Amino acid sequence: MRPSLILALLLASLPVFADNPDAGSAAKLAGASPAGAVTAERIMKADREPGNWLAHGRTYNEQRFSPLKWINRETVPRLGFA
Repeated sequence: MRPSLILALLLASLPVFADNPDAGSAAKLAGASPAGAVTAERIMKADREPGNWLAHGRTYNEQRFSPLKWINRETVPRLGFA
C-alpha cells in the first residue's frame, strides 16, 4: 500500500469531535468551554482555569508554572499513578 493511502485511511478512522454534539458535554456541565475550543481569549485568561493547561507553556508568557495549590513539597512524595 502507498504511504499516502495508509495516511488517508488512518485519518478517516479518527473520531471527529467537532461534529460530535456530546463532545465537551462534561465541560459544558461544569460551565467551561470544551477542551478543544482553545481560543486566544481563553489563553489570556488561563488563570481563571487553573486546572486546564491550554497552551504549551500554559499561558502566553510560557512560565510553565502551575497555580494549583494541592501539589506541593509535602504532597509530592504521595503522588502516583491513578
